[in-house]
Amino acid sequence: MCTCSDGSGWTANPETAVPIADVGTVSHLSVTPIGNEYVCISKPSVESNGIVATFGCSPVGPFGPAQTIYSIPELGQYPATYRVITYGAHAHPDLSSSPNTLAISYDVNPKGKKGLDIPDAPVY
Repeated sequence: MCTCSDGSGWTANPETAVPIADVGTVSHLSVTPIGNEYVCISKPSVESNGIVATFGCSPVGPFGPAQTIYSIPELGQYPATYRVITYGAHAHPDLSSSPNTLAISYDVNPKGKKGLDIPDAPVY
């Protein structure tokens, strides 16, 4: 059974599902309580180098406009032949060091089958 947002609450009917935020996403997003609000963390596309956050009063939205909160350095750090992509931004409140911080992870990989031949381990 899938649980989705219908814009005002959770529903098991995917036909009534609506986007909770207009941020785009690559592979997944996360919604985390922060104080009296919720933050939606996302990586809008593999081409962008930013991780965005958008805030709302409910875990089902609506969420406000996206704000870039981090610029990913890996896209300019490796040779263009590596074809590095980044995706999968996700919040980890359980790893955050204080109530005023939020640990966020993301994935880094070379694009395509040839990426498996790249001898530079940190790119994975």
